[in-house]
Amino acid sequence: MGSTSTQAEKPTGNITFSSFNVPVLEDGLYKIEVEHLFQAASGSAAATVPTQTRYFAALGPRYALDPKEIAVQFPPPGTNGRYYNILPHIMFTRAILPWERKLDSTTPATPWLTLVSCTHDEITGWQASTGNGDVLTIRSGALQDVCQDAQTNNIIFPELTDITLVHGESATETVNYIDIPEPLLQLILPAENELPTLANVRQSTDPTPDGSENPKFPVVICNRLPQPGQENTMLLLSLENRTDVYAHLTAATPLSGIPTPSAAPKLYRFAVLNNWRFASVTPDLTFEQLLLDANGFGGTTTGALRLSSVGDVHADPFLEKGYVPLQHQSRQGNTMISWYRGPLLPGAAPIPQSPPAPSTIRSPDSLVRVYSEIGMFDVTYAAAWNIGRSLMLENRRVSQALFEWKRACVQANKADVPAHLPQHPPVQPPLPDLVKDWFIGLCRLEQVPFNYLVADDRLLPQESIRFFTVDVQWLQLLVRGAFAVGDIASSDESIEDALFDLLPAPTGLSGFLLRSPVVSGWPHLLVNGFDAEPPAGNNPPFESGATPLTQYRARPGKDTLFCLFAGAIESVEIYLHAETIHFGIDYYAEDAGNGIPSTCYLKLLRDEEGNPIQPMPLPCGEDRTTEFDVGKWVRIPFRIAGSGVVDTATLEQRLTSALTGADVTPAEFAYQMVEGVPKVRFTAEQP
Repeated sequence: MGSTSTQAEKPTGNITFSSFNVPVLEDGLYKIEVEHLFQAASGSAAATVPTQTRYFAALGPRYALDPKEIAVQFPPPGTNGRYYNILPHIMFTRAILPWERKLDSTTPATPWLTLVSCTHDEITGWQASTGNGDVLTIRSGALQDVCQDAQTNNIIFPELTDITLVHGESATETVNYIDIPEPLLQLILPAENELPTLANVRQSTDPTPDGSENPKFPVVICNRLPQPGQENTMLLLSLENRTDVYAHLTAATPLSGIPTPSAAPKLYRFAVLNNWRFASVTPDLTFEQLLLDANGFGGTTTGALRLSSVGDVHADPFLEKGYVPLQHQSRQGNTMISWYRGPLLPGAAPIPQSPPAPSTIRSPDSLVRVYSEIGMFDVTYAAAWNIGRSLMLENRRVSQALFEWKRACVQANKADVPAHLPQHPPVQPPLPDLVKDWFIGLCRLEQVPFNYLVADDRLLPQESIRFFTVDVQWLQLLVRGAFAVGDIASSDESIEDALFDLLPAPTGLSGFLLRSPVVSGWPHLLVNGFDAEPPAGNNPPFESGATPLTQYRARPGKDTLFCLFAGAIESVEIYLHAETIHFGIDYYAEDAGNGIPSTCYLKLLRDEEGNPIQPMPLPCGEDRTTEFDVGKWVRIPFRIAGSGVVDTATLEQRLTSALTGADVTPAEFAYQMVEGVPKVRFTAEQP
């Protein structure tokens, strides 16, 4: 596997975006009055029944949010990845959640929730300058105490008397809250007219198995790009009835640059309904580049799981086949250096030879090979047998079930039937499902320790991808070693050999090992393996050509991915999970002409088919004052250069102009800002 290609695939499936989903009833207390009027005939006296009054409350989340209400947080919490050009978002399962409450009574399509971002340096900087460790720290308290503390310390937050509590709500309800300094809030909080643009509703239009309508998922987008090399904190804030915030910010001194922490800033308090953190790597560590670097570790690579040749006529043939020299201690206590190779072969798997019958292998010593011309042992197959036995002994439930099954089978075959009774073939119990499933997993190397698969760190260095086939004979001996636990008496060896044939048999496997920051930075990687190279630019399932292979995956380490495939792989695709379709901008590095690299942020517009329109050449080298090109691209405006905070209102205006004057609704904004899925393909080199 040597040749590679990269492509940005359009998200699969059909998705529609809506601008908002305003509920029929807003959250709050409602009153119903019912009055009956009876009249026998026209002109006769009317009788009335006293008016009946009933109250009911429409209640949704207000100061707390059930985790079940959240479908996706992107970037995922606790991850570290290439996020510097995406706009974080949070998706909810409750279709009307962002519009259930109101910022004010005049704008029903304005969400009451907003997602803001601040960095670790900003948090620690403001805490140090103010000497107040509670600034930008999420705290909890009873609603009445939070309100009273705000009034006492002159923090902008509604008084308790200004908050209408309905049936089921209490002033003692616990609130998570945060205090944000005014200059930082001016930088990160979306403007009031930007809030509707940063919320939308996503719904799949693909048919469902039962013909029902797909659920709607509302999304709230953050207006700030994650800052590279920083831990970024996401805060979902409540803006319910918070017109006071925008009134104060309008009267505040406008920012002239990125705010510097000051000693006594005005503080604004917000209820926090959700929060999470993630880290963003530097821009040069892209998904595609990291994978390409892994394929070219050290300048040249064959992608094979073997050590480099050392120029020795005796050692090089072993190294070429994936062997490594390891310290070996014999049963007699002698220490020596022997050859060992795990089941993962650097080339095509050899034709498996029929190993000795299980009853003939009483110890792994009979599987040791001796190379007298070089005076070294090959303990590969002996180790495979011994590993299988050790793994079976470690699993008490499985080993006990295996032993009892063997014993029951022997007893069934030795059943003593009186001569005067009809003779029937012995009935032996079937292989227990527990044992069968365990052996199926063993044939996929599920329980084998990783250091027996990759016996030397040099076989899989940092930033590398290694392809392999699996030695079926190694697997056979692994299974036979596990089966040896609970051996039957020597007089019943033929029975044991027959029982072994009832176990799941190993089959041909191939795969790859990837050790790269890609694995830790993008935990939701998807992998496809094919028996031929798929058509270019196509997404599975393919109408013709390559057939996807069944795969089994594991993560033996934080930065390591181990993939096995049923069959021989000829092409592998590695790409990001489409279920977290996100929003972002296009980023390009360019040279400003003075040898100093600079950055170019723009958004390539999408056509009616959802494909990004890529102008050639890209506009980075053009006049940097150009704001847009009709039908092609728009340049991304920022509130303050270097802050990563997108001027959403100006961007909306530029999109309107670039789209030939069409109104840019929140749905159109989402459609234009949605990102594709990076994909890297590795294809087998042809001889």
